[in-house]
Amino acid sequence: MRTPTTRARALLSLGAIVLTAPAIAFAQSAGKWSLCGTGKLDLAAAGQSVGTETFDVTCHTDGRYSATGRTQLTAGAASIDLTTSVELGRDLVPTKAVAKGTVRGQPFEQTAAFANGTATLTTNGTAQMVPYTSGAAWLGANIFYANLFVVARYDEMKGGVQEITVFPTLKVSVERTGSDTASPAGQPAVQLDRFTMRIGPQTLNVWRDSSGRLAGLAVPAQRFVAARPEYAAVVKALVDAPTTSKPETPSASPSTGTASAGASTIDYSAPPGASFGAEEVTVPVAGSSYTLAGTLLIPKTARRPLPAVVMVTGSGLQTRDSRLPLPGLQEYAPFRQIAERLASTGVAVLRVDDRGIGGSTGRETLETATTSTLANDTRAQIAWLRKRSDVDANRIIVIGHSEGASIAAMVGASDPRILGLVLMAGVARRGADVAIEQHEDILRSDTTMSDSTRSALRAQQKEAVATILAGGSVPGQPINAWTREYMSYDPLPTVRQVKQPVLILQGERDRQVDQSHARLIADALRGAGNQRVTVTVFPTLNHLFLPSKTGSFSEYSRLETSKVPTSVIDAIATWVTSQVSSRM
Repeated sequence: MRTPTTRARALLSLGAIVLTAPAIAFAQSAGKWSLCGTGKLDLAAAGQSVGTETFDVTCHTDGRYSATGRTQLTAGAASIDLTTSVELGRDLVPTKAVAKGTVRGQPFEQTAAFANGTATLTTNGTAQMVPYTSGAAWLGANIFYANLFVVARYDEMKGGVQEITVFPTLKVSVERTGSDTASPAGQPAVQLDRFTMRIGPQTLNVWRDSSGRLAGLAVPAQRFVAARPEYAAVVKALVDAPTTSKPETPSASPSTGTASAGASTIDYSAPPGASFGAEEVTVPVAGSSYTLAGTLLIPKTARRPLPAVVMVTGSGLQTRDSRLPLPGLQEYAPFRQIAERLASTGVAVLRVDDRGIGGSTGRETLETATTSTLANDTRAQIAWLRKRSDVDANRIIVIGHSEGASIAAMVGASDPRILGLVLMAGVARRGADVAIEQHEDILRSDTTMSDSTRSALRAQQKEAVATILAGGSVPGQPINAWTREYMSYDPLPTVRQVKQPVLILQGERDRQVDQSHARLIADALRGAGNQRVTVTVFPTLNHLFLPSKTGSFSEYSRLETSKVPTSVIDAIATWVTSQVSSRM
C-alpha cells in the first residue's frame, strides 16, 4: 500500500538521492550495546546465501571508535565487494568514511570527510561539497556493520520512538519494540532484544544478544537477513514466521522449531456467522514457473454468476491483506476490510500474496520484474476468475492502491471486458517527478535546515534523477529494472486509454502521493472522452487511508487507529455495487 519514497542513502553518502530499489540498512539502541571487537555476518535473501561481511571495531582509550569491514554481496543490481572504514568520535558522530572496491563489477572509490555541516565527498576522483545536518550518523548502502553505530545512539532510558538523522538530512525513526524467542529445529530456544527502524515506509528489525552484540538484522518484507553465523538460523526463523508482532511479549516453541513474537499465524478464514465463505486458492501465471497464493471470498446466497473484484497492492512485497510490518500498525489490513465488506454485499473478492512473498512463489523473478510485468500477475488472476462457473466474466472490477492503481489502469486499458476500476492514491506523474516531489516535501518539513543547504540538496536530487533517467548510474546505488521503469514511466498515456467507469480515491494529507495527482488522473480521463469518473478526497487521511495529523512517514507508527475509516469502505462498496448492478 505504498509508493516508493525518496531515500537519501548513497554508498558513503552522496547527498539526497532517489533509491526506489531496496537499500538495506538498519539502526537502533544504546546502553547495553557492545560495540568493540570483530564479527561476521552471513547475508541471505529468501533463504539463499548472497554473501558475507566481516568487520572489526576498535574502541580507543579516549572514547573514539575506528571500524573496518569488507562486504561481499552478490545480489544482482546490489552486488558489491567493498572494503570500508569509518572514524567516529566518542559521540558516535562520524568524522571520516572510506570505501574502495567494486560496485556491480565496476571500480569504486569514495572518501567522505565530515566537518561543521559540510562534507567533502570524493568519488572516483571527482570531489563535491555536500551540506548535511551536523551530528548526522553515517550509513553506507548495503554496508551492514555501520548500522551498529546508529543503533547505539538510541536512548533506552528514554525509550519510545526516537528520530536519528542520517547523512545528509534523512530522518529515521528508531524504537525498542520488544523481545523475540526462536527455537530452530533441534536447537535450544534463544531470546533476542528487538529494535525496529523505519526509513520512509521501509521497516528493518535489528536483534541484540544477551552479551550486547549485534545478533542480526532483517528486512522482513524482502526476507533479507544479515546475521552472525551462530544466530543465522534464529534470525531466519523470526523472519520466516508468519506472525504479526506485539511489543514485549516473547514466547517460545521449542518443539516445533518455529519463531514467535507473541503473535499467531494469520487466519484468512471468514468471520463467524459471515454471509460469505473464504476459499484458499492457487492462481497459475501463464508462461511462468511461479504461482500466486490467495483467498477468494464467495458470497453464500447471492445470485450466480457473481460479480467479482481483484485487488492489487502497492509497491514492495506485500501479502494479501496489504499489511505493513510497522510498529503500531500490526492490525492494519486494509484489503481485508474492503474485501469482507464487498463480499457481504454479494461480490466475490480475490486477493493474493504478491509474487515472491507469503504463499506465492517466484521470488527469483523479482530482479527483472517491473510494474509492467507485475501487471501480468493481475491479468492472470482475472483469467483464473473468468474460468470459474460461479463468476461473471464480464463483471470484474479491479481495485489498486498506489503502484497497484497504476497496474489497475494498465489492465483496464488493455482489457475492455473489465467493468470498472478503483484507483486509490494512484500517481499521475513519472516516478522521477514523484521522487522530486517527495524530496521537496522532506526539505520543507525540516525547519532547522538553512536555505543554502536546502538549495544544495535540491540540486543534488535533481542531478541524480536526471542521471538515472538518462540511463546512467549513481555511485553506490543499486538501480534495477523496476527502478528504471518506475522513474521513466508516465502513467497518463495509459490512463487516457481507460474507457471504463473509474472511482478515484485520495487522502488529503497523503505525503507520498500529493492529492493533485487525483485531479490530474481525472482530467486525463475526461480529456480523453471518459466522463464516467468519480473523485473523492478524504480530509485528514494519509497515503494509507488512515486518519493522521501530518501525513508524514514518521507518523505512521504513532497513528491513533490502524483501521481504514468506514467512509472509505462505504465509498468503495457503494460505487462497486452500483457498477455491478448496472450490468446485471
